[in-house]
Amino acid sequence: MDQRDLTGMVWLKSTACQDGDSCIEVARADGRIGVRDSENGDDGPVLFLGEHEWRMFIAHVRAGGFGS
Repeated sequence: MDQRDLTGMVWLKSTACQDGDSCIEVARADGRIGVRDSENGDDGPVLFLGEHEWRMFIAHVRAGGFGS
């Protein structure tokens, strides 16, 4: 999948997202996880991570690695 081809990706927001617009969205396709800012939607950049990088990112978030 080309990075610009987001066809078929189903974007999900966290249930912790309260206002519905200022959130990140994630989608999984072809063994990659895409992360984007919901405010930009389909027009904004997408960060693609592999499975291993995604697990490391989530572990870091859960450990409080990014502060509050």
